[in-house]
Amino acid sequence: MSNGASNIQTIRIIHIALTFGPTAFIILCSTVLKERLVTENEVFYLVGLVFGIMASVAAFFLPSFLSKSMIKQNDRDSGYQTLKIIQLAILESSALLNGVFFFITGKQESLIISIVLILVLASRFPSEAEKDKLFPKGNIPYN
Repeated sequence: MSNGASNIQTIRIIHIALTFGPTAFIILCSTVLKERLVTENEVFYLVGLVFGIMASVAAFFLPSFLSKSMIKQNDRDSGYQTLKIIQLAILESSALLNGVFFFITGKQESLIISIVLILVLASRFPSEAEKDKLFPKGNIPYN
């Protein structure tokens, strides 16, 4: 297995781990923790909605912007790994934040936002094709 393929495998493991966190929390909140004290506050829902929208937009546009600024980096594998970790962490944190808001308020809207973000997170699976798109092999200084 080449270093590039090993790098993709590592990012895939990180992707699965980051997807599992908010998913497990949502399942726990939905099933086990049904009898909890909830807070009625609309601010949590609105903050979660804004963070969800911002995270989704950032997850789709940030890698292409950052890859242009990382063009002077010598190793395209580590550059891609860095970009994917940033992208996945943004989505994971927003999904988990909405999961916490669902736990606090019990509002189904926060649960739906969290589930949508988890699905977006799951759809951002690392691939060689995406790496080649962000960091083309023929570009100098890449090997």
